[in-house]
Amino acid sequence: MVDVELDGGPWRTVPTDAVVRSGLLVGRELDRDTARTLARELRRSKALGAAVTALRHRDRSSQRLDQRLESRGVGPAARADALAALERSGVIDDNRAAEGRA
Repeated sequence: MVDVELDGGPWRTVPTDAVVRSGLLVGRELDRDTARTLARELRRSKALGAAVTALRHRDRSSQRLDQRLESRGVGPAARADALAALERSGVIDDNRAAEGRA
């Protein structure tokens, strides 16, 4: 977690991955584009956290995980980003989930 200051005072604490992906640096002005990018990365980080929590005890298909994230209030773009990242890394594997349930 990273403590972010705004106008010289504490603003909020955000996950490190969101700070890195948004390009937030010490001394960088938090302009509108950077704030939008940071907000998008915070949503993505929340989605990944919820997905990893859901996968902690057992495999789930990408469809079941998508439904679970939707029920948790994660938006469609953040869900799609999180699912794509987890599929690329091999964390989500529909075939493995199906074999485990069979």
